[in-house]
Amino acid sequence: MSLRQVCKRMMGFPSRALISTRNFSTAVHVRQGMIPIPKVVKESDIDVAPVLRSLNRGEIESIRVAGVSTREDNDVKPWQSSWMEVTIPLSHDMLVRDRYHAPHKGTVRYGRLLELLDAFTGDIAAKHVDISEYDGSRTVVTVSVDSFTSLGSISSTKDLIARGCVSWVGRSSMEITAELHQDGQCLSTSRFYFVARNLIKKESAVVSKLSYKETDAPDVSLFSTADNRCAMRKQNAMISLDLVPPTQDESALIYELHKKKQNSKFARDRTVNVVTPQTLEESIIRSVYIMQMDNRNLHGNIFGGFLMRISFEAAFASAVLLMKCSFADVSLKRISEFHFSKPVHVGDLIEVVSRPVFSEGKSLIVNVHVGVKDPQTKNFKHTNKLVIEFYNRNSDCPAVIPDSLEEYLSWLDGRRIYLSP
Repeated sequence: MSLRQVCKRMMGFPSRALISTRNFSTAVHVRQGMIPIPKVVKESDIDVAPVLRSLNRGEIESIRVAGVSTREDNDVKPWQSSWMEVTIPLSHDMLVRDRYHAPHKGTVRYGRLLELLDAFTGDIAAKHVDISEYDGSRTVVTVSVDSFTSLGSISSTKDLIARGCVSWVGRSSMEITAELHQDGQCLSTSRFYFVARNLIKKESAVVSKLSYKETDAPDVSLFSTADNRCAMRKQNAMISLDLVPPTQDESALIYELHKKKQNSKFARDRTVNVVTPQTLEESIIRSVYIMQMDNRNLHGNIFGGFLMRISFEAAFASAVLLMKCSFADVSLKRISEFHFSKPVHVGDLIEVVSRPVFSEGKSLIVNVHVGVKDPQTKNFKHTNKLVIEFYNRNSDCPAVIPDSLEEYLSWLDGRRIYLSP
């Protein structure tokens, strides 16, 4: 039985499979987006977005916010109070286009977009907690990116609109939903999670609750489904392979895969439509960076968007090398997660380790681990993790064959992501 047949057979087995937190859109939402537009909007300036302002390289042409004061009281805020929209002038500003253009594909650099979105969503979170300026008493910190889903190719020669708002709040945490629009269509959707911090007391800060009314927007499903998304996200975390062992069905799959590897049947099995099987060790890419002052955020640490950009670009390079194809053949399908575990400081020596962990058909799952490396002891202190799925437009990906127990668990984790909607 081939690897493809084994995987397909295992798909039907009952197991603790991941519960999708992504499949809450309809076909109409995919084309138009789920973020409502307030009834009244107004033009603003860069001062309403201190994070974007600190990183601004002339990339933002216009900013729009809700045009009326919609604050109800100190404890509850309507969704319009955090709504924001910015335009990136790719159509006529050649300097901006050069920063976002991917020359090998004619599309945009997704790593650069992730950098922009981290700053953009940070300003939205700051608006919800009334941080107009970072005075040192309170702040908002990126915790994770729960998803980034590509819904179509983004051109580097047409203006790009980023639109976002707070879509869910907990006690001190916030979910920010952001979309990228071009030619009137939503081409990507993402969800960023932030927490509010009181820097003086060194503790979490309570954030205002979120309210939404059907009379304020034609569609409020983004907000009404938020509690379900939060519950699914927590349930998925509870069945993580970091906490619980593989299911019985997954253990059987590992055993079947290990037997095929031991018997060296992959090279002779003509039913497996892959190139020469690769071990994970042969596909690892390691990059080292020294953190510089120009990549720091408003608090002096390294800006999370910069870490997202270099992590994505490492993953993309790893995917291209494993697939042995041109850059234009590889497309982003989705980012499953990006976690911020610890801050990175100016002067740190960081190592970015990109590792393909699972492939099936034309899809490839790549994990990226970022950490601070001590140049004397060589110790690696983990700070960030990225999980991303790429797609080969023309041919199947080579089989990714695990070797160690750690690699088998990573392979299973990648398989779970591949099978999730």
